[in-house]
Amino acid sequence: VSCVLTPDDEHVLACSKGEQRVRMWKIATGELEHEFRGANLEPFVRATISPDGATLVGAYRTAEIDGVVIWDVASRQIVKTLPVSRQGIVDITFSGDGTYLACACLEGTYIFETADWGRRTTVRSEDQFFTVAFHPDRPIVAVPSSRSDRVQLWDVAANREVASLEHPGGPHSVAF
Repeated sequence: VSCVLTPDDEHVLACSKGEQRVRMWKIATGELEHEFRGANLEPFVRATISPDGATLVGAYRTAEIDGVVIWDVASRQIVKTLPVSRQGIVDITFSGDGTYLACACLEGTYIFETADWGRRTTVRSEDQFFTVAFHPDRPIVAVPSSRSDRVQLWDVAANREVASLEHPGGPHSVAF
């Protein structure tokens, strides 16, 4: 289950792997408030919400393509469905200011600019991992690599690697 708390701490959003909806519950009452669905009944595997709480993104996997569905939370309408990769999406996360969305796949991490949802860059990966993370105050994304025992730090604004940190033990997940 992928769960995310809204920035105002009033709702929790969740999707179970393969479910065709992302559910939103009101925390104070425990009541289901809304179910966000894709236009093509996409099976969702992850969910994330922008730092301002205005945009919800659900990552989906299908036999043909993996991608994301982007909703406006207030209107509860789909803004865009964005095909991303043919290789399984494992994580999605917003940058601290909401300018970028990282979409981690088996072949690397795609970074999208949220102003127009255009692809900014791709951070290649050498193997499978489970999470990516943005620094809370800077456009730096961390991408783990268990095969090379390192964590790559990528400056999205400058579009370059700023550090490659050795971490014996095969890192699969990262957090700031």
